Amino acid sequence: MAVIDHHSNRTTPQGAAMIRIRTKQVPQVQQVIVEAPMRHINFIVIHCTATPDYHPSDPAFDSFGVTQIRQWHTRPVADGGRGWNDIGYHWVVRRTGKVEMGRPEAVIGAHVQGQNAASIGIAYVGTCEPTEAQVKALKGLIEKKVDEYNLQLSAVVGHNELTRGKTCPGFSVKQKLLLGLYF
Repeated sequence: MAVIDHHSNRTTPQGAAMIRIRTKQVPQVQQVIVEAPMRHINFIVIHCTATPDYHPSDPAFDSFGVTQIRQWHTRPVADGGRGWNDIGYHWVVRRTGKVEMGRPEAVIGAHVQGQNAASIGIAYVGTCEPTEAQVKALKGLIEKKVDEYNLQLSAVVGHNELTRGKTCPGFSVKQKLLLGLYF
């Protein structure tokens, strides 16, 4: 059975893992319950949320995470949302470095059009420069996922390396990896 890529509404090649999704409504949040074998992951894509970089002393500093992104991604397009069935990212790293699970990894993400079937999306909250806490959390999460999926560090890429015209995550992931500045 083919797997639907919810970002592009295309299906993966014949023989891909079958995924059954059941949903249930929880007050103002759609909870996705996944019963599926894991799909094959070839690369990890790093994103930023392009949300304000609040100063640590600002009460709004850590006010944005999976819940807010899920609300934005699932809100109808007519209401300023994306109209998707769930958050597009698999993991979100808050400004404080707290790592939150988004979409289950067994489910194809909605984070890089045409590249979702074989990737995992990791987003950090903010714009160009992640906080020190985010860098530490990203490093740990990337190391864990690279090991888990038996990938090389060269399989970790920025959204801007896959989609022409995108600046997200605001820096060259490859350059930061090569120079050891972040990861």
